[in-house]
Amino acid sequence: MLGSRLRRVFPLATLFAVAALSVGCATAPSAPSRALAEEPLDDLDALDLGEMFAAHRTVPDVELSGPLGSETNPIRAKGPDGQRDYLARLRCDDGRAPEYERAGSMGVGPYGKIVDLYTLHCRKGPVRQVTMDMYHCVEETRAIDGFEIVERVIPIPNFGGCPE
Repeated sequence: MLGSRLRRVFPLATLFAVAALSVGCATAPSAPSRALAEEPLDDLDALDLGEMFAAHRTVPDVELSGPLGSETNPIRAKGPDGQRDYLARLRCDDGRAPEYERAGSMGVGPYGKIVDLYTLHCRKGPVRQVTMDMYHCVEETRAIDGFEIVERVIPIPNFGGCPE
């Protein structure tokens, strides 16, 4: 008897939990937007997380420096899928795709969004680290120095409200 009651209650409890989480995710913060570079990272209440995690629909007019893939000039990608796609399309000197792993987040980059660090391994050659910013609708098409890039075969799904 207890088993049949649990089977009836569990789907209902799951439905309520999903609904509660959805409302929390869909609610936009009401605090005014501020420049992220001026915000301390330890004061999460002061950040507009909706703005922080929304994708740039166009390339923001920011001053970049250094080579593509550096902290000061991160590779623009369309979400986590876009990051993996870009890295999978790179080609080492031997024509093979590099192996890569995500090393972690590095804080706020020049576009005002959190950037990620990836480590690239080619069979021949030194290990490379590249910085990527996944909060863009307009993606990078150029290869980083020392690599070539091939065309995408599979489209990347919509991310962060990017227009189709």
